[in-house]
Amino acid sequence: MLRRFTAKPIQVKDIAEIHPTYLGAGGERKNWIEIYLNSNISTSVQEVVFIHELTHIIMRNQGFPGIAMRADVAGRFNPIQKNDFIDYRNLFSSTIDHLRIYATMQKEYSLDFDSYFRLQIEAKTRKLQKFPDRESSKNDEYFHSVQQLILDGLEYPFYPEPFKQEIMTLFKSTTTQGFMASSALFSKVSKIGFETPQELFKCAVLIQNQIVHYGEKKSVGPVNQLYSGLVVVRDARDIPLPD
Repeated sequence: MLRRFTAKPIQVKDIAEIHPTYLGAGGERKNWIEIYLNSNISTSVQEVVFIHELTHIIMRNQGFPGIAMRADVAGRFNPIQKNDFIDYRNLFSSTIDHLRIYATMQKEYSLDFDSYFRLQIEAKTRKLQKFPDRESSKNDEYFHSVQQLILDGLEYPFYPEPFKQEIMTLFKSTTTQGFMASSALFSKVSKIGFETPQELFKCAVLIQNQIVHYGEKKSVGPVNQLYSGLVVVRDARDIPLPD
């Protein structure tokens, strides 16, 4: 499928030493494609991760929406803050793609999804366990963490059973507020659909607006710029690739 769009060579690298808990990562550059796999996971799960990362790149080449950073916002950040901004851009971009990727992969491929989703559940569980238990104080750190969990939760409905029920139950017990907000947002984007670039673009705009509005409503503060400073681009091919 990828070769319908590009003949760029694919470089496969190990992510285990950089991010031991990551299953993988990937990205397209001007002259090549990078895919990172975790050497500590089974080859069958590596295969799922490999196809997952390539699907992100295929979607870009098919003209699905992408996420860019507003230059005026990025220019106000120091190098460390700029890296945080890039991380949020990547997180948000993956969130949008995942609305389509998980359903597409399970429909089109026969892979070891049980092992893959078991590791996904373990990673998501660790993240939920780190959630700050400060709901009573209602501080900006708490609500900013809820924002991130709302985005994470948008992919959970695509997990197969029993993994979906397991992670949804943990999500709800960790933050009922975040669970309800994520469920309501998923219901809204589901009515739009995820199949076409046009549909996914509408979903991305809606999700960003809802996340930023939540941050404003809860007085999250300056870190809300990390979401409001992102731009949903109708066609990801219009976003320049890194060298």
